[in-house]
Amino acid sequence: MPLTEPRHAVSVARALVLLTVIGVTVRAGMFLVYQPVVYPDTNMYVTLASQLLHFDFTDYTGVRTPGYSLLLLLAGQSPFVVWLMQSAMGVLISLLLFWICFTHTGNGSWSVVAGLLHSLALNQLFFEANILSETFSTLLVVLSVACLVSALKNGPRPAYGVAAGVVSAVVTLTRVVYVYVGPLFALLVWLFERDARRVAVSLGVAFLIPVLGWGAFNKVTIDHFGLSTMTGYNLTNHSGAFMERAGDQHATIRDIYLKYREQQIAKTGSHSMTIFSARGEMLKKTGLDNVHLSRQLTKLSLELFVNNPAVYLRSVAESWARFWAAPLYTRSNQFSVPGAARAVESVWRVERVLVLTMNALAILASAWVLISAVARRLKGITGLPIPVIVACVVMGASVLQALAEFGENARYGIPTQSLAATLVLLVAWDIRSALVRRHI
Repeated sequence: MPLTEPRHAVSVARALVLLTVIGVTVRAGMFLVYQPVVYPDTNMYVTLASQLLHFDFTDYTGVRTPGYSLLLLLAGQSPFVVWLMQSAMGVLISLLLFWICFTHTGNGSWSVVAGLLHSLALNQLFFEANILSETFSTLLVVLSVACLVSALKNGPRPAYGVAAGVVSAVVTLTRVVYVYVGPLFALLVWLFERDARRVAVSLGVAFLIPVLGWGAFNKVTIDHFGLSTMTGYNLTNHSGAFMERAGDQHATIRDIYLKYREQQIAKTGSHSMTIFSARGEMLKKTGLDNVHLSRQLTKLSLELFVNNPAVYLRSVAESWARFWAAPLYTRSNQFSVPGAARAVESVWRVERVLVLTMNALAILASAWVLISAVARRLKGITGLPIPVIVACVVMGASVLQALAEFGENARYGIPTQSLAATLVLLVAWDIRSALVRRHI
């Protein structure tokens, strides 16, 4: 049933009010017991924010994209204001998830669950207090899906296609791992919607303009056409596990890395992030700058992957599994009420089982949805269902991050966690509806 259907208007309004009241109440409670948290990664966003504010890129290295730094500028770089803004985003995410679910099911009660699963997830709530880009990325990913749904709802709407493209570009310029979203949307529309080619084209163009613009900016400032200079450093979190297999043409970088890897494993139990301890000596010994060292590390890593595919794919598989781990990022010293940290840990032990269960179901639901979609398309049946869009976004994130990174992969799962839960609800509704029809 359409969202605007009169006889559903009251129930929808009540549902939205309920979600808003619960979302605001829960987050108000958070403000009473917790404090915003600044992480080491925060400093890189703050540095870029300062460079953007003063338009001084003398020391710019292209490490971060501008999306989150611009948000920090909008908040006056105040951690409390950022937390307040991200809390508001959390409420908005719940409302968007409700709308996405309601557009597919037409059932207000069912759709409220989608919103509540986000607002009541402790790991989502505590990420809102972290001065990191996960919550902003979550909003943008969910909003991009909502824009695409709007573009296809009740006939193709190119204007909403432009909106989906712009939002997809913004999430890419916030977290590079989501670079697939814009092209994915355009491809899905092109393949599944016979009468929506204008939507696909407008979406693709709207996505490309900002993304290519940032690549051009990097080319002008640091002679690097790309979104970020972190690629080579991140890839070593995979290749570093078997860095000793690198050829002698990479001897300087290889030997420095192996020295620091031993220290990193002794300290943390993992080789992940070794590169950031070794980078200083690598820069000094090779004479390269940050950009060219990243390029050299990319070349080295790709050679290792090609020559050792089984080892690399095992690492990718582990990264993919970690993506679904549902982490809770809290710091006990940031709680302002005695006993609150223990209470949160107790509740999270129960909640995490639910989140992990929903993640497992989302993997199964994605497989079912995507196989069914391909089968229908091969039969000549057109139409792009909402579950297909959501499944592609969630699985795309899980695969792409696994290919590119090894380490804190669970953090990459935060922006799509609630979409994964929503997918389970969408598929469950479709199964329920099919069973009801069989008994009519």
